[in-house]
Amino acid sequence: MDQLTNPQPFKLERIVPETWRACQRLFPSFFAVAVALYLVTWLPQLELVNPSTEFSFTLWSGMMAASLVWGVVFLVLAGAVVFAVWSDTGTTRPQFGTAIRKSGSRILPMIGAAILWWLAMAAGTLAFVIPGFILYMMFLVAIPVVVIEGAGPVEAMERSRDLT
Repeated sequence: MDQLTNPQPFKLERIVPETWRACQRLFPSFFAVAVALYLVTWLPQLELVNPSTEFSFTLWSGMMAASLVWGVVFLVLAGAVVFAVWSDTGTTRPQFGTAIRKSGSRILPMIGAAILWWLAMAAGTLAFVIPGFILYMMFLVAIPVVVIEGAGPVEAMERSRDLT
């Protein structure tokens, strides 16, 4: 694994305030990109709200394509935030472009981990709501594990289970 190194040991009393400060510093740039991408992918779907719009296969396929694009964009942004916050708690300040590139380079494993996470939650929820919630919490850090530790989807799910 190409795990990133952070020179300081993990201590909760240090990590929580540093993570909060990093999120505050990085919020404007990540928020602006998230809003812009959200508008680009979801504004076309407002056409459905218009009562005069007739539902068609073209409209449906456009909605599905926009949803898939939004899902990938969400994963890239989530991974970029994880990378940026992790880097910021070390000795260097992250750059927005670097964080996006690092996250984008891990997009396929992130998609795999997201699909496995969703399947586990769906199966747990079908069994009963409580198992779904437990599985949700158990695999909550799978995406950060993919980005920070360079794990594959299955390995990230196992590591997330171990961390939680």
